[in-house]
Amino acid sequence: MTWAPDPPSKTPLYRQIALHLEQQISKGVLSPGSLLPSERKLAKQLNVNGSTVVAAYAELRSTGLIESKQGSGTRVSTELWGISTRRLPDWRAYVEQGMFLPSLPLFNRVREAMAVPGVINLASGEPDPGFFPTLSLSELMAEVPVKAALNYPEPLGLFSEHNQDISE
Repeated sequence: MTWAPDPPSKTPLYRQIALHLEQQISKGVLSPGSLLPSERKLAKQLNVNGSTVVAAYAELRSTGLIESKQGSGTRVSTELWGISTRRLPDWRAYVEQGMFLPSLPLFNRVREAMAVPGVINLASGEPDPGFFPTLSLSELMAEVPVKAALNYPEPLGLFSEHNQDISE
């Protein structure tokens, strides 16, 4: 292997290795079923810590590009061959983009469309209100009044005089 990771780069070494191997797989340089070097051997070839290669292989395994069998080594997966690796979401890139980026024009258009009467919002994951047994619920609510909020409780749990704060 003539390629080497770039330590000064902002991209972590394990990610550089994973991206390089992914490119080699997608270009066909590493064909389906090809045996990859052991983690220890590749770490020595690339002059990186063994845990760096372990992390790179773990990332590639999580996307299904490679598979490892104890005693047989790590190989390029034969299951995904011929299918673009881009069909798998790049969750790392998604998270690294951040949560507080300005709204894209598409999102603004979706918000505008939601104000139009008759438009059904499929993104909310809520069932059609017509499916709710509103009559039955109304009868039950009249019989048993609700004294608590109908939402999720505190993530740490509900505290009462019977529960003690574990931080004490």
